[in-house]
Amino acid sequence: MTRSDWNGASRRDVLKYAASTGAVAGIGGVTAAQSNAYRQQGSYELLGVVDGWEGQSPEEIAGETNPTLQFVVGQTYTLTWENGDGAQHSLVIEDADGNELESTDTVSEEGETASLEFTASEEMAEYYCSFHPTSMRGSIESSSDGGDASQATGQIRPAFGFPALSDDVEPPVEPDREVELYTEMREDRPNPEFFFDPTGVYVEPGDTVRFSLVSPFHNVMAYHPGFGQTRRVPEDVPPISSPLFAEGAYWLYTFDEPGVYDLYCGPHEFLGMVVRVVAGEASGPGAEEVPEPAFSASQDAGEGVPANVTAENATVGANETAGGQADNASAGNETAGNATADNETAGDGQPSEDQELSPPSGLAATVLRDDALDPENIIEQETVSWDDIADESKEIPGGSS
Repeated sequence: MTRSDWNGASRRDVLKYAASTGAVAGIGGVTAAQSNAYRQQGSYELLGVVDGWEGQSPEEIAGETNPTLQFVVGQTYTLTWENGDGAQHSLVIEDADGNELESTDTVSEEGETASLEFTASEEMAEYYCSFHPTSMRGSIESSSDGGDASQATGQIRPAFGFPALSDDVEPPVEPDREVELYTEMREDRPNPEFFFDPTGVYVEPGDTVRFSLVSPFHNVMAYHPGFGQTRRVPEDVPPISSPLFAEGAYWLYTFDEPGVYDLYCGPHEFLGMVVRVVAGEASGPGAEEVPEPAFSASQDAGEGVPANVTAENATVGANETAGGQADNASAGNETAGNATADNETAGDGQPSEDQELSPPSGLAATVLRDDALDPENIIEQETVSWDDIADESKEIPGGSS
């Protein structure tokens, strides 16, 4: 199957595999234009479950998962949510830099409610559950006059970038480079490959990169302490994360700070879906060598993939974390890039003092250790394709990937 061949049985096989890695948990931040009446509603109701915030009212958001909330700056709103599954939840509103602006108390009994009354401001960027920040996250758009909020907030944010559901959405700037996200079947292997192409990219500081979804069920995240991982982006960069996207969507990010950025797809990190962006110079934590990964005995024995990651049974949120680690997530212990509800922070993107940070895991580590992705080589070549990565870096020892 070629990268442009998405027809017939091969395409169905790929979608069947990709769909088993997790449903799209609400693509907050980009919705169709909604009426002025919706933006000027004074109250909103949500249902909180681990899979996402479910819109209840007004009717414009009813039935949507992680709906985009649109406000008029200066207007007072009441946001009420009900616990729908008995897990611990709380609702936090934050700005584009991840700073907490408003929050509710924690609610852990099914049917219990919590409310938040606030005055909308331009700084409000996203809302999320502090216990399940990956699956329960949506965007906030604010306008000053009740007009199209997307025009008022059409910017590339330092933590959340700029998400778009399709090419129909006009980007705020023209991107300087493009990286495509793929799921591709291989004739010589039982399982698909998941990868960014190019896998290594050189940009100048301040350049914007477009990440385009050629296949569905991918996102872009940074190795960052805020996600329970060792930092592999420049020191002043916040925890970068895009939504989980469907096919045809795109996401923009501007690499303002010079240095090396190691990024990955949350559902497919263990399977090697990483990309290295070098902005101007080979510096910062991302320029340091990635530790050699330790594969489990069962993988070394020849099973080839981590527990519950097979062509028929790969999961995210059941037995695989959003950061690609297996056997560590449940309704009460969901992770965001390996940060559990017990050790991740709600708003400042910093880990707790006793949190143990994880390096890149599985094939993500072997791909990043490949000579082709040496930061100096990326600077010299400017782009390094997935095909430039050695085959042995894409294969789990003792098995097949």
